[in-house]
This record gives sequence, C-alpha cells and structure tokens, in this order.
Amino acid sequence: MPYPNQENRQLYREKSIAEIVKLLNLTQGKTLILFTAKEDMEYVYKKLSNKHLPYKILMQGKGSSQARQLDKFKSDIDSVILGTGTYWEGINVEGEALSQVIIFGYRMSDDGKPYIIEKEADTVRRIYKMFIDGMSLQAIADTLEAEGIKRRNGQTTWNKGNVRAILKNEKYVGDAVLQKTYTKDCITHKRVINYGDKAKYLIHDCHEPIIDRDTYNLAMQEMAKRSSMSQKSTKAKTEQGKYSGIYALSELMICGECGSPYRRVTWNSHGHKLIVWRCINRLDHGTKYCKCSPSINEEKLQAAIVTSLNQIYSGRSELISIMEQNLDCVLTEEDELGQAISKMGNRIKEIEKARDNLVTLVTTGAIDIDASDDKFKALKSEEEYLREQITIIQSKTESKDELRLMIQTITDELEKYSDSLITYSDIAVRKIIDCIKVLSKTEIEITFKGGFEMKVSVEK
Repeated sequence: MPYPNQENRQLYREKSIAEIVKLLNLTQGKTLILFTAKEDMEYVYKKLSNKHLPYKILMQGKGSSQARQLDKFKSDIDSVILGTGTYWEGINVEGEALSQVIIFGYRMSDDGKPYIIEKEADTVRRIYKMFIDGMSLQAIADTLEAEGIKRRNGQTTWNKGNVRAILKNEKYVGDAVLQKTYTKDCITHKRVINYGDKAKYLIHDCHEPIIDRDTYNLAMQEMAKRSSMSQKSTKAKTEQGKYSGIYALSELMICGECGSPYRRVTWNSHGHKLIVWRCINRLDHGTKYCKCSPSINEEKLQAAIVTSLNQIYSGRSELISIMEQNLDCVLTEEDELGQAISKMGNRIKEIEKARDNLVTLVTTGAIDIDASDDKFKALKSEEEYLREQITIIQSKTESKDELRLMIQTITDELEKYSDSLITYSDIAVRKIIDCIKVLSKTEIEITFKGGFEMKVSVEK
C-alpha cells in the first residue's frame, strides 16, 4: 500500500478500494469502515456504490438519520456501513451483522497493530515541547502554519483549537478513554457527549505512545496552570486572567511591597524608548496602595537574572541536592501514608466479611432483620469513612510524582548549559525559576523551583 499522505492520496484511495472489495468478499459484507476524513468517506462510498456489489452500501449522513442507517445495517446482515466522527466511539451491533472493521488511512505492521508514522509523530512531539517551553497555543499554530506543516487532513492551516486538541488527546501517550459518548435513547439511538452522566473508562498503555508519560503530564499541568490564572489588573472586567506566551516574567515577577504582579511597560521620551517592568498596582492606582515599588529597567533586570542562572549552573549540584532532599522527605511521608492505606484496606475487607456473615444470619433466620439494622448501618458508616480517608491520602501522594518530574526537568535544562548562559532565555527562566520578588530598585529575590532562594543585585 502507498503511504497515506496528501501527495499519494489519490493512489492510496484507489489501492485501498481494491483491498476493501477483497475483504468484503471474504466476509460477504458485514463490515464497518471507519474514516478520519469525511471527504475520503464520501469518495469511497461513491466508488463502492458504482461497483454494484452484492452488498448494500450505507454511509453515515446519507439519506436518513444515523439511527436509521444503523437500523438498516443491523437488519440487513450482509450490508456495509461507512462512518466517521461519532462512529469512532463505537456502535452497538449484536449478532451476525458485523464481522470486521476496516480503518481507512492507518498503517499497520505485520502483526496487524497500528504503528507510528515518524514524520507526523515528530510534529506532535514538537507541539508538546513548544507548549511546555512556554509558547501560547496561537503562537504554536502560527509557527506550524508559517512552516507549511501539514495536519492529518493534509491542510496547512492551523489554529489554536487544532493545537489544543493534540495536547489533550490521551491517545498520544498510549491511553484510551472509553464511553466519551453514549446512546441516550435506545429507540432513536441518538448518541450524546458524556459530560459525566455515565462512567468513563481510562485504559493505560493500550498502544505504542508517541509522547512519554512525563512529557504528557507536564503538558497537562501547564494547561491547568494557564486555565486557572486569575486576572492581574484590578481594572479588568473579569477575574479570569490570560496567559502571556511572550514574556516569562509576566507570570513570575511580583512586587515585594504589595504582592501584585509586574507588567512590561514601554516608556517614550523625546523619541527614545525605554522598556521597564512596573508593579500593576502602581500602574492602576498610583501610590494609593503601593507607595514605594520601583520600576526596573528590562536590560538590567535580565542581566541580573542571567547572573543568577550562571551561579546556579556553576553550582548545580547544590540545587539538585536540595531538591532531592525534599523528595526524600516526600518519599518517607509516602511510605507512612502507604502503610496507613494498607491498614484501612484490610479493615474494609474485614467489614465486607462481617457484612456477608450478617446477611447469612439474616437469611437463615438466625437473627431478626430489624435487630440487624443498626449493625448494617454501623458497618456502612465505617466503610464510607475509611474509603474517604483513602481518597484523601492518595491525593497527597501525587506530590511525589510531581516533584520527581520537576527535578528531572530542571536537571535536563541545566545539562544544556555546560559552561554558562550568555544571553537571557525565557525558556530557561520558565523551567527553572518559580518566582522573582522585587525588593528594591537594586535587589531582587529569586526563588528557584525546588525551594532554593537567592538574592541578586540589579545594576542602577
């Protein structure tokens, strides 16, 4: 089979149709064919219909509702149905009507499993890296479009929705979420998006991943962080903030006097421009709430940050040692929490056994059902309490994985600079620095991820 990209699209279609006909003849119809592109589905439907095969060819959205089309497919057990979109979430077909599923546009290895197309996978990996490095969704989309990078459908136009969909797709890390949609009405067979009305099922490592789990988790943490940002200016109409993918300092720099964030400002004087960073409180309200916060020249500020980063690079082992000590403390606490979970789990088993014994006594008439009511309630109450405590403890242990991931990220970033950092880098700042507090016009306090703090002088 030819490679299923845009250049070979027509050849791939023709070759695929020939193979599809062979497969249909083997099963005498009874086939669902899934497509990622509606255009391909319509093309294949037209070609198969013109071949006058001895099987009824149905297509999603052709002639009647999806529910009616599925009813026709189920009632005519030798028919073939083509679908896309919601059909990927699964259709309920029992009996002999469905013998095979053909996936159009995927490459399969000799063992019948899908394998990664590296050229397309590199684009996915690059999107994750750009996002973790601090680029906004729109900036990533603009970059890919400017370079003419093709999407799965062959188009070179990108928007932030395309980028967000890739970042939130659990399939790239090898997982699959089942029951994203469900059939709401068994009569009309109408499927709706599952917003929590029914249980969803997450299956880990069900296929080869493109993105490693640590990278995926970092991206999800970054997405949650950006989504939860609050508005910095008190003059804003809403409390919802907006992530700035341009300047890392917008998210990190705060006033030492009032705690408000700093904002990048351009001053114009007699045709000359000067870029400084100012406390938002001072910009919005003057000296009403923040009386002494200074304005910091951007070039001098960045030079001070570069100086601090170079000190960290030269003494990187000290920073990593501090973070590893923090991790050891978390691991020790986790061991204790793990023992507590184990004890509570054993107690829950004892409760379940006691409840089973109580049911046996009631059903055999050994004790009166009314007399056992209080005992059932007590067992239920204790079990609910224990399960609630287990949930709380498990949420605490997640910090261990986050800290380990943070240490690995910082270590990897430090390894990139074997000597020293020559110029200011927003990427390095985002990955290593947690907060920058402005103490005065000539001094800032930098808190690095992992808890290490350093006071740095700023040139006047």
